[in-house]
Amino acid sequence: MFLSAVVNLRKGLLEWGPLVCLGVMFLLLVDRQRGESLISYFKKPQAVVALLFGVCAMAGFLRGIYILSAQ
Repeated sequence: MFLSAVVNLRKGLLEWGPLVCLGVMFLLLVDRQRGESLISYFKKPQAVVALLFGVCAMAGFLRGIYILSAQ
C-alpha cells in the first residue's frame, strides 16, 4: 500500500510540478531596472533562481506534451 501511495504521489508530482515551478518563478521574478546590464541583473541570486524555476517549468511542460503526443 505504501508503494502504491509513493507511485501515485510521483505521478501526481509530474503533473502539477511544472505549474508550481512556474508560480514560484513569477513570485521570485524581479524586473530589470532601466539601464541595468544583463550581467549585473544575473548577479542577483533571486534572478538566477527564478530563471532556474522557469527552465524546470518549461522542461516539465515539454515532457507533458511529449507524453501526450506519444499516446
